[in-house]
Amino acid sequence: MGKYFVEGAINPEIISKYLYEQENATETGADIIFLGRIRADIIEGKKVRAIEYSVYQEMAEIEIEKIISQISKDFNDINSIKIFHSNGIVEVGKVSLFIIVSGKHRKQAALACAELVNLIKEKVPVWGKELVSESDFFWKENKK
Repeated sequence: MGKYFVEGAINPEIISKYLYEQENATETGADIIFLGRIRADIIEGKKVRAIEYSVYQEMAEIEIEKIISQISKDFNDINSIKIFHSNGIVEVGKVSLFIIVSGKHRKQAALACAELVNLIKEKVPVWGKELVSESDFFWKENKK
């Protein structure tokens, strides 16, 4: 779908591909991975079965580029950043956000990854409908 977005859930093949790419990264001392999964939350007595994401892709990719640039400046220890977010329907238990931050040291990579998650939720134009039945849903609120 785009540079940072995939249709549906982020499958294990995508995750393992980027882990494998880091195998010979001799300047990297730490890879910090974040996998955001869909929870079976209860909202107003109804159990979430999936989230349907909608992305304003052109603007979202610009915002992600800005975020990566800012994180790279703030954490100069970082070697690489990969981000993938789902678009469309993602069922409970599946991965909808995958981030891998590679850096020389674990502390900087971990801090950078945590900041990335916060900035993505805060700034990237992605909306989620929490689906609780075939016709009933709630708009998702992004929380830090």
